[in-house]
Amino acid sequence: MSLTTNRLHLCMIRWTKRRDAILLSVAMVLICLNGCGRRPYRMMAVTKLETTPPFQAKVDDVIIEKENEAISNRVVYICLSTKQFGRIGLGGENDSSPELVDFAETLQKGRTYEFPKQWLEFRASRRLKE
Repeated sequence: MSLTTNRLHLCMIRWTKRRDAILLSVAMVLICLNGCGRRPYRMMAVTKLETTPPFQAKVDDVIIEKENEAISNRVVYICLSTKQFGRIGLGGENDSSPELVDFAETLQKGRTYEFPKQWLEFRASRRLKE
């Protein structure tokens, strides 16, 4: 390689590093704008939900991972906003069950429900069908 080619190569490396740094900075700003200022969801075990006093919660999102697999392998996240507890989540890798996945499929994003009543009625109706 000639001296000119080496300089061009070094300039390209510097430019690539600078470009990557700029892209990373932009990505971090976008992530911050979307997530900063919003409190994270605090996970609540379903067993704890069953014993909490009644509360109203709006469904922010329902995420069911591995939708193409058997129900027993699915992981579900139910994201709720409440006045009493702030933002809470149900499910997750350690607390998902086929029953919770079925329950999550009945919830509508943006709708407000009374918990734990909604969950307990769902479980009772499933037991009657069995």
